[in-house]
Amino acid sequence: EIEKYTIKVALDLDESIPMILFDVIHIQRVITNFMCNGIEAMHTSKTMEPQLWITTKKMAMMAVVDIVDNGPGLLTEDIQLLLEPYFSTKKKGRGMGLSISNTLIQAHGGKLSIKNHCELGAWIQFTLPFKGIR
Repeated sequence: EIEKYTIKVALDLDESIPMILFDVIHIQRVITNFMCNGIEAMHTSKTMEPQLWITTKKMAMMAVVDIVDNGPGLLTEDIQLLLEPYFSTKKKGRGMGLSISNTLIQAHGGKLSIKNHCELGAWIQFTLPFKGIR
């Protein structure tokens, strides 16, 4: 049974970003994983007025994607371990989602970082190089 949980999602997409070559299925999987993690964390912690912000911007020769939530955030000691295979902060987590996401982003020539956003919520950022840059 799926429990109803309403989340406000705000998009701020920079339409001036040049062409990026990527495997749609891979990057879709990465973004879905990040969104699901944030939604689950907000739901579990009973975050009032849960929100996700997804933004894109240019930085140097890369496209930058930020996914931020206003959930409980991350324990400082966990942040360094989140990209390790089999590490999970969830009771029933397998610990593979962020590790696989990191591998997929790196395979596209990008980087992934995870941190707390102003001590309220998680902030996941990844980069992808513009077409022809690797």
